[in-house]
Amino acid sequence: MRLNKILFYFSLVVSIISLTTAIILTFCFVGEVFSFISNVLLSIFAGTIILMVTTIVDYFLQRRRVLQSLMTTILKYRSMFAKLRYLESKEHIASYKEFKTFTEEERDGIKVTKEMHEEYKLNQIANIKASMENNMDAYIQIASINFEETWQIYGELYFLGRSKKKEWLYNEVFTYINDLIREVKKEAFHFELYKNGSDAYEVNYEKMRELQKKFFDYEELPIDDYGWKYDVKNKYEFVKQSRVNIMKNTKFIVIAKVEEHLVDMFTELGQFLYFNKRYDGFSSK
Repeated sequence: MRLNKILFYFSLVVSIISLTTAIILTFCFVGEVFSFISNVLLSIFAGTIILMVTTIVDYFLQRRRVLQSLMTTILKYRSMFAKLRYLESKEHIASYKEFKTFTEEERDGIKVTKEMHEEYKLNQIANIKASMENNMDAYIQIASINFEETWQIYGELYFLGRSKKKEWLYNEVFTYINDLIREVKKEAFHFELYKNGSDAYEVNYEKMRELQKKFFDYEELPIDDYGWKYDVKNKYEFVKQSRVNIMKNTKFIVIAKVEEHLVDMFTELGQFLYFNKRYDGFSSK
């Protein structure tokens, strides 16, 4: 695309100069020499027009190739980020009072003891720990990504005219993904230590809880409230997790905001590539 852009503007400038000079020589000067030079300039003009046409054709072919490659790359990152799961908070574990009230209401005649609640609590913590350990593999895989190949796609992007599309792609796609990977790399070292038995559970739990804020949005409501701020009805595909916590009388949803952003970028890029504002990202071109 870069070479096409250079050739296009070069041929445009040469064609304008050659045509303008030929017109001046034809109508303002008399003589065989001026006539000969004018004919040469008109031949150059014709050649640059052919060069412009072939350059434009090749530009759009290269444009399609590079942008399709970028769209495929966006889907690859979306698939990789989709492996992440939200690590629930320990605050979701019911207190002794909440556990006792719920259990005794649900199971007539049972007497809840603190030992029963402690067993329940240990089971919940074990589930959270297992979820954290499974999630570590996905984060470590993301941390192993070499983003240089993706930057090479950016290096091929050159648009004709004063297009702000390259700056938009730099901010919303390339830098956006690169920054996420860099944040994961900072913590993946600790996750690897933990997997090797050299780091503490509590430290990694807190690190993962903090890190996942960059990938997920969390929303919680009372169990009988349906006033979600997020557009659950029209964007349910990005609701990664949802659960009702009966003991606490609450419910929550987890939104995969990174996946949503990448799908939006994929769709908008497709609209730009195919000159089709109705391109929805998956079923039309």
